[in-house]
Amino acid sequence: MEIQSTPAITVLFALPDEARAFCKTEVSKSVRVHISGVGAKKTQKAVETLFPHPSEQALLLIVGFAGGLSGSLPVGSLIVAESVVNPLALHKELKSDSLLLAQAEAVQLTGVTKVQGKLVTVPNVLTTVAEKKVCAQNTGAIAVDMETFAGVQAAQARGVRCLAVRVITDGVDDTLPLDFNALSNAQGEPDRGKIVAHILLRPWKIPALIRLGTRSAKAANHLAQFLEVLITRLTNQ
Repeated sequence: MEIQSTPAITVLFALPDEARAFCKTEVSKSVRVHISGVGAKKTQKAVETLFPHPSEQALLLIVGFAGGLSGSLPVGSLIVAESVVNPLALHKELKSDSLLLAQAEAVQLTGVTKVQGKLVTVPNVLTTVAEKKVCAQNTGAIAVDMETFAGVQAAQARGVRCLAVRVITDGVDDTLPLDFNALSNAQGEPDRGKIVAHILLRPWKIPALIRLGTRSAKAANHLAQFLEVLITRLTNQ
């Protein structure tokens, strides 16, 4: 099936690990794939760089991993954001493009849970069950990430139609095996050197890290499958 070149589609990930499975698909060759880095500031800068001028023809998909805030969402669930909020300004709820939402709603993958709902973007990784439950209660969101709000806000300021799609790697009842906030570098990215040194002193955490890696790979594959179908629909509408 021939992939049309317009409207131009950009797929924005925060980390290479989120993008790896998608970049192995054929459809990835028909779009612009960009890695922003972790956090709101990097995401905003990426969107401003990718779209230096207002554009009503361009489409932006902000995608990647997320933490679950609802007990009904198993690992690997796809979250199509109807809206996204910032916990510091809950009155400002950014709505997703309605036409893109409709296209995403039409995509169904066998054996993969997909729901629409509210995302919340926070400045740090929520590592404990308690943190996740407080965030859910305070915001009404079903999933949490660190980039979407800034990306959507920057895109909407440029008239770029955008949609966020996230996939759950850890549920609301899961405590992460490491405090990734403490094991990041000065740029806010996971510091592999710090992580390895931390694990060498705490080898009992290795099984939990392996489980998280397995879950993340499963989540990345679900996201890649979804994007492949969605992008094909968008380029042939």
